[in-house]
Amino acid sequence: MLLRHSKQYLGCETTFNLVKAEYPKVGIATIYRTLSLLEELHWVSAILANNHNKRYQLRLDQKPKYLLICRKC
Repeated sequence: MLLRHSKQYLGCETTFNLVKAEYPKVGIATIYRTLSLLEELHWVSAILANNHNKRYQLRLDQKPKYLLICRKC
């Protein structure tokens, strides 16, 4: 549900902090494993951010998204 309500791509750390507020016993490894599984199932799309960390967004349709990231700015 968290990714469904976000209009932006969320990183694992951000997702972890938001989930932990609601479920204090959740571990960061659970978030990483879950997002990895959701990416394998094509339920989320991922981008590699400038800091080389993945960010995720729920795929509401099956159409691929294309994003451009400037590597010089």
